[in-house]
Amino acid sequence: MKLADLPNDRTCIPKAVALLERFGSTYFADLILAKSAASSQNGGSLEELNDLVALAKERLELELELSGDTQIGLVFDTGSYSDFHKAIVQLASRATRSIRIVDPYFAAEGFYSVAADAAKQVRVEILTNRYLDSLLPAVRKHIAQYSSDIEVREYKGLHDRLIFVDSDEVWLIGASIKDAGQKPSYLIPVHPDLAKLKRDIYDGFWTHADQKT
Repeated sequence: MKLADLPNDRTCIPKAVALLERFGSTYFADLILAKSAASSQNGGSLEELNDLVALAKERLELELELSGDTQIGLVFDTGSYSDFHKAIVQLASRATRSIRIVDPYFAAEGFYSVAADAAKQVRVEILTNRYLDSLLPAVRKHIAQYSSDIEVREYKGLHDRLIFVDSDEVWLIGASIKDAGQKPSYLIPVHPDLAKLKRDIYDGFWTHADQKT
């Protein structure tokens, strides 16, 4: 997916937001999402929304030009559950030491589809704050059967969804893993300049989170 492929209409909202979040432009990302929701609810014109997307694209063109990077990851439309699942499983399988999944809505189905196989090979850390009644029994059964190294911690106030692969890669996830296929989503590598900052932030969250397993 290249920047030039993005049209100026609502169909590119997940793509524009993914790009903006990758480069740390959260102000524009939040603004576009808010305007998109307001336009949908009020049945208004897309003119203002189109202007925001165009402005975001101009900013990103500069960011990409300065970084020399035009590869932005993967975007998944509604209904693309299999494609999303395949991509995130392949990503998790690249780990040689550990993966950390950050997702406030991570539940048992997400664990089985994304992390269960990886947990047979590497340490898996899960930082979440909802659906623990669903997640914890699945994790405990896996630990009992495979003696796997899985740790679940609860941290209030989570918003982002990310996956950390070893200490080298950080990826943004659009919709919660449990909503894959039900909503548009994306899987975007965090720019190297921001990856260490993200890791430091979430290491702090992890340290102060409540251990559940």
